[in-house]
Formats: sequence, structure tokens, C-alpha cells
Amino acid sequence: MGVGRGATPTSGGESGGRTYTGGVGLRTVVTLNIADRGPVRAASALITLPMVIFFVLVRRTLASGLTAGAVKD
Repeated sequence: MGVGRGATPTSGGESGGRTYTGGVGLRTVVTLNIADRGPVRAASALITLPMVIFFVLVRRTLASGLTAGAVKD
């Protein structure tokens, strides 16, 4: 399956050479009804995983920054 950053959503060149980000490419594949559910679920997990890892790593800093900005001196 050719879904990913800068990859075409179809393997046969039916996209006309256009490239898509992971989310848009995944939606295009689902819209074209050419994808099985298993690979679509795996691709969506791979697309979502970096965002989840980033949030887990910065959640404390993010929460402290948001609360520090809410307090008026």
C-alpha cells in the first residue's frame, strides 16, 4: 500500500502522479473503495503514532505552560 508522506495513494498510477500527505492519501484510498480494512487500519495507526508519541513526551510541559499563562500577576 503506497500511503504515506509524499506517496501516491494507489499503486497503479491511477492518481495521475499527484502526491498526498498520509491522512489525505488514506482518505483517498478509502474513498476509492480499493482498500481492505486491515491495511487501512494499519496505515491509520502508523499515521497517528507519531502524534501520540509527541503528545506523551510534551504533555507535562504543555500543561504547565497553559496553566502558567492563565495566572495573572
